[in-house]
Amino acid sequence: KLNCLGTPVLKLTAATETAQDVELKELLSEYEELFSDGLGLLKGPPAHLYVKEGTAPKFFKARPLPYAMRDKVSNELDRLVKNGVISAVPHAGWATPIVPVLKKDGTIRICGDFKLTVNSACCTEQYPLPVIDDLFAALNGGDRYSTLDLRDAYNQVPLDDESKKLTVINTHRGLFCFNRLPFGISSAPAIFQRKMESLLRGIHGVQAYLDDVIVSERRKEDRSVLKQVLQRFKENGVKLHRGKCNFWQDEVCYLGHRINKDGLHPTEKNLAAIMEARSPKNVSELRSFIGLSTYSQFLTNMATLLAPLYNLLAKNQRWKWDQAEEHAFRKAKRVLCTADVLTHFDPSKVLRLECDASPYGVGAVLSHSFGHVDRPIGFRSRTLSKAERNYSQLEREALALVFGVTKFRDYLLGRDFTLVTDHKPLVGLLREDRPTPVMAAARIQRWALLLGAYQYKIEYKPGPQNQNADALSRLPINVPDKETDELPEYVLSVNQLDDTILSAQRLRSLTSEDPLLSRVKDYVLHGWAKHLDDDDPQMQPFFHRKLELTVAQGLLYWGHRVVVPQTARGAMLKMLHETHQGASTMKAVARTLLWWPGLDGTP
Repeated sequence: KLNCLGTPVLKLTAATETAQDVELKELLSEYEELFSDGLGLLKGPPAHLYVKEGTAPKFFKARPLPYAMRDKVSNELDRLVKNGVISAVPHAGWATPIVPVLKKDGTIRICGDFKLTVNSACCTEQYPLPVIDDLFAALNGGDRYSTLDLRDAYNQVPLDDESKKLTVINTHRGLFCFNRLPFGISSAPAIFQRKMESLLRGIHGVQAYLDDVIVSERRKEDRSVLKQVLQRFKENGVKLHRGKCNFWQDEVCYLGHRINKDGLHPTEKNLAAIMEARSPKNVSELRSFIGLSTYSQFLTNMATLLAPLYNLLAKNQRWKWDQAEEHAFRKAKRVLCTADVLTHFDPSKVLRLECDASPYGVGAVLSHSFGHVDRPIGFRSRTLSKAERNYSQLEREALALVFGVTKFRDYLLGRDFTLVTDHKPLVGLLREDRPTPVMAAARIQRWALLLGAYQYKIEYKPGPQNQNADALSRLPINVPDKETDELPEYVLSVNQLDDTILSAQRLRSLTSEDPLLSRVKDYVLHGWAKHLDDDDPQMQPFFHRKLELTVAQGLLYWGHRVVVPQTARGAMLKMLHETHQGASTMKAVARTLLWWPGLDGTP
């Protein structure tokens, strides 16, 4: 097993234990309750959400729930009630619809679509998150380090009675209010940071960035800083996630940096997308890399440096990549990562995150805007897994946004920034003030919820102007090709089909043989035309739902519902008109699992 630094984690035996190991065991044993199961409850004043003056309550009905998910959602509601996270309420002025997210272990996470209700009505707290450089400056002088992770961090913060009324969720089982601070509330990062700084105030050598806590101390100190922190947590009702904590290490990873007794060392992840980019294999990929030369305005000799590469772009020039081209390419990468191009992160400056996807990679560039000029802070990219390469064009572009936001989380969370895409449909679909689309693909729903925790404005920038992120997506750094399983939502849907009527395997076969659905799948995977021909009426129902279609396991889906090919609809209609015992249940399942134009009485 390797740690985040890539070095082996050794399991200590009695023969190899040191005095420090024994001391640490005794210390953790003393505070064993901090790592016990269950949810912590932070002591002190509960959190309060401030509503803008004159705001009227917003009440939304419960959204339709796929029949196959009902038991799982009910089980999760029961678990949250048991743990005191939510409570049933008979009526409410505010009500937020939920989006259930099926996790890979088969359980459900219930998320409120709060950007539709509370986030637009509340004053977002502006408590500043720590500046990373200042945070590390306060850790100087240590020679051993611990990192601590709070279990379900936000849910450890209680809400006051007035705020509970704002966080009511509407489900198939009625209304429930949150008793704890839920994920997705725009003020949550500021509220939580304020709580953590107040809780740890007075302890020298500890810093918190939201739920990531780091402790720096010297071995010769009389009083362990780690013990002081654990004692403070115990006194205040905090619970920790033991499996995500590290104790008394010579070196740890924290917020994208390595820290040890010699100081702070960037992990260079922000530059790896440039330094590890592979050499172009054709003119198209070379054009993408040269697109990064928009940063050449900060360099005096970039045109000369790139001359061997520009030569390959000449008309009728035969592709030839030899030592001269490779030398120019490598030198250009090094120059792009110098201080002449890069800028340091400054929380007072305007932030822009440009993202893009290609058929085989995603890329992102985080920059500060200085007037009409952008200076990069960092670059990120990666290759797509085998499953991701089968995503629709819309989903790949959305994945690029989520990839960029996730990789630059420590810079973005709790701050305003502009999210830039060259895929225009995403501007309407993931706009910061738009509700999570009900019939969108499950992946899009999950990603919309993730983005809902950030304070962003989304901006469309045509492809030719989005060259920096485009270059990274087309020359992505290699990562292990994770054999990602299809999303469990789709596995669940397929497994609910009655094999006596039509097996999932047979449905795949008929879908691949259906000329119309084959065309639709091709549009979904590779992009739709702006307009359809008037003489193609069969395609119209799919064109109108183009942002809600996806392909998984060889089947076409509208939201969670499998699109049934023409040749299978007769068997499905016969089943829907059956009157034998149990038919009503089967119909209810079928109508949440299956779809074709006209089934619901609409084209």
